[in-house]
Amino acid sequence: MKTRLAGLIPESIINEILARTDIVELVSSYVPLDKKSSANLFGLCPFHEEDTPSFSVAPRKQIFYCFGCHKGGNAIKFIQEIEHLSFPEAIRLLAKRVNVDIPETDDPHMQEMLKLRKRLLAIMLDAARFYHLTLLDEEGLKARSYLKGRAIKKGIAQKFGLGYAPAAWDKLCQHLQSKGYSQDELLKAGLATRTRQNTLIDFFRNRVMFPVFDRQGNLLAFGGRALEDSGPKYLNTNDTVIYHKGKHLYGLNFSKKSKSDKIILVEGYFDVISLYLAGIDYAVATLGTALTSSQANLLKQQTNNVITCFDADRSGRKATLKSARMLEKIGINVEVLLVPENKDPDDYIREYGPNRFLALLNETMEPLAFELEMIRQDSLSEDGSLQISAYQNLAAGLLAKEENAILREIYAAKVAEEIGTTTKAVLTEIARRQNSPQDDQSGNLTGDIPPRSRLRSTPSESVKADEIQLILLISEYNDILPELDFTIESEDFEEGPLRKIAERMLNPEQTGIFTTANLPTIVEEISGGDEVLMRPIMEASINSSELSNPSQRKEAIRRLFHKLRSERFVREAHDLLEKATNSNDPKLKSEYLEKYKNKQFEGIRWKQNIY
Repeated sequence: MKTRLAGLIPESIINEILARTDIVELVSSYVPLDKKSSANLFGLCPFHEEDTPSFSVAPRKQIFYCFGCHKGGNAIKFIQEIEHLSFPEAIRLLAKRVNVDIPETDDPHMQEMLKLRKRLLAIMLDAARFYHLTLLDEEGLKARSYLKGRAIKKGIAQKFGLGYAPAAWDKLCQHLQSKGYSQDELLKAGLATRTRQNTLIDFFRNRVMFPVFDRQGNLLAFGGRALEDSGPKYLNTNDTVIYHKGKHLYGLNFSKKSKSDKIILVEGYFDVISLYLAGIDYAVATLGTALTSSQANLLKQQTNNVITCFDADRSGRKATLKSARMLEKIGINVEVLLVPENKDPDDYIREYGPNRFLALLNETMEPLAFELEMIRQDSLSEDGSLQISAYQNLAAGLLAKEENAILREIYAAKVAEEIGTTTKAVLTEIARRQNSPQDDQSGNLTGDIPPRSRLRSTPSESVKADEIQLILLISEYNDILPELDFTIESEDFEEGPLRKIAERMLNPEQTGIFTTANLPTIVEEISGGDEVLMRPIMEASINSSELSNPSQRKEAIRRLFHKLRSERFVREAHDLLEKATNSNDPKLKSEYLEKYKNKQFEGIRWKQNIY
């Protein structure tokens, strides 16, 4: 039985997993898709930020491709990219999803990788126990006092797994090594760091600790809040084998249990906990980063309604706008909660109590209304009066960008009321801006937000289009190869990666079972993921039309085969002539020349038979 990747997983198992996996169902669990053509579905790419959907899924071929960032492949590749998994890990995840059993691997590398992941998950749990017990003992008195000052009692600290990293240099390291963990494992878990003297010390010291879980409840990382002014206020685990901060949200393991159909998106650990204390069990935080597309898709898996509640300073306002736009693009209804007095949710709740904050939930606004409010605040003079010229200039520029004509008119009326003019006058000014885009001056808040993505298509000239097309036809209509009255050979392709791909596909053992869904894995394996090869193949595949008639399929394969076989005769004749020219042996030169003439004659006779 053939296997892939040094005997890790039988190829027959991989084929079965791909056959059972519906890529549309898989991708839709991460990315909202809409039907934009007769053959393909489109959505906003989860791998890069964009305004216009360029991410395409072909249900019939069971592949995906993004015309913006050029990532593409089959279901295995999608899971690899979206979950940051290795090839074998992605296969195992999909296998579990479609109920396919995979034999235990005897590959040393894979065994070591699985063992490391298991060890890192275990070491994080042991570290969390250590931090929590330290919080409860005499050494954690200062941390307990700090939490008490923030209204966090023992029960809540226990529920969220809060802890305390002692101020000593290496107390955690010593504890974990006494339990049998190696220094290398401590480093790979992000719990320790090396000094210049090559000694190991704790990564977190003298900090209140917040464990970070994934949606499945695995403890992956920590955040630490300093109890003194030295060093950064918050310190987070760096990316590790098991943790990528842009792919997780703090508190999501709690919010997924909530009965609410909403999620409140906040910035900090304490915001999530304070909201929980206020009776709101559906808050999550972004782990110290701007909202990423991966985090947005995590939210989409759980809800269609998100309330953003970020700080009201300038950076928080920009984060609100960027997050709102990202969430709206994937079909989430977004509301913005602006906490008064520039306070964050935690500060507001501790000062005014949970009931005052709960009342604020009745005062959420649409993202456009929020942006207009920020423009209004930016247009206030020192005495608090509105500078009408500045406000109307920025507001008209903003509304000129709004595509929804109804929203434009609604908010034009609000602007008109604010500055004491008519809605018609504001709409006239907006129309003038739309007709003169260079006159736009509304970018006070939006200047750092990425511009609209543009589709790009620049396939490498070094890859032959005819060879790619034949490879696609062979992969898609692999089952009709035995019915052809000719035999395609790998030598019909020029020497290089495309010939190697053809050789794999034309193997008699693949006849009737190879599909387009298998192709991306073969291409990546042979090319090493080189975009020069992968990109034109994926673009051609996602764009190719279906040939519904069997005779059309055979004729399309025949036409390309005849063309490539003709080029093969020319190529082989040229190689023989070159060998004859470069040979210093008269006898060998004569043999090459004779073979050259015969090859030329073969080529001529071939073309005569065709035409």
